[in-house]
Amino acid sequence: MNYIKDIDIQDLQITNLRLGNGSYGSVKLVYSIKNKKELYAYKRFKLFNYNVFKNEFKIMNHLYGHPNIIGLLGTYQGRGTKHIGMILEFANGGNLLKKITPNIGMPVLNAWGFFINLLNAVSYIHSKGIAHRDIKPENLLICNNNVLKLADFGCSAYFIMNGKRRKFMDIVGSPAYMPLEVYYPPYEGEPNDIWQCGIVLFAMLTGKLPWKKASTLDDNFARYIMGKMFKLDICTGSIGLDALSLISEILCIIPEKRTTLRDIAEHRFVKNHPQRNCNNDHISKWYHNLFNNGNLNFSLTGPT
Repeated sequence: MNYIKDIDIQDLQITNLRLGNGSYGSVKLVYSIKNKKELYAYKRFKLFNYNVFKNEFKIMNHLYGHPNIIGLLGTYQGRGTKHIGMILEFANGGNLLKKITPNIGMPVLNAWGFFINLLNAVSYIHSKGIAHRDIKPENLLICNNNVLKLADFGCSAYFIMNGKRRKFMDIVGSPAYMPLEVYYPPYEGEPNDIWQCGIVLFAMLTGKLPWKKASTLDDNFARYIMGKMFKLDICTGSIGLDALSLISEILCIIPEKRTTLRDIAEHRFVKNHPQRNCNNDHISKWYHNLFNNGNLNFSLTGPT
């Protein structure tokens, strides 16, 4: 046993309650023996996946402390076991998928707020030279005050190594969220993450995915390439014109021409936030907290 943050690993009890599955391990609920109201999550890896664990631990430790990234609190290995794991911050609101009503989505204000949180997380990891490569609602956790946090860095990797930019050769991620270029490596990490953010935004606003896989063998993706996608969503009003404009810029097939985080931050869907036309005091307070907690601070200077 050992720890890296302000937490006593000896005080923790791992339960059999499964919270979910990560890229390479299961996640279980953990509580403090001294105070059972203090809850954490334990992500467990089999020892033969030690290199995967080591990579994810290194990346999460590098990213520790950002308000929109799930916190790494420590590591744990029980005596005589074939597992090793990480103690993580517990997300009491579950994952983003649970907030999305099938074929409906969620109110645009909620989607906008979660999207802002996501942009902040992705902007931060990119500033550290890290690409997530598996951004999807299941890996976006909801904590107190509806704050969204990026989690599961099992597919993550550095696109800046020893001060030099590199491309990726491995095909990783979830098919419905992966851009076309991932299937034809080498590919850049940043445009890949940005594409995945666009798919998440589409899912939040419509309650569905645009296609099962970015492949010409997928009928919906083929229709998108031909410019025939999204017309139904415009007619039914499930996607507003500002959101559609942003999604279309994000889901550009050519990664070199895909919009950047800097451009997204300046897009009217992000800047002309729906809160301006909202008279709901609860939502207005939530919006106020979102900004004053430092969640809308894009780090767009690039990796150093």
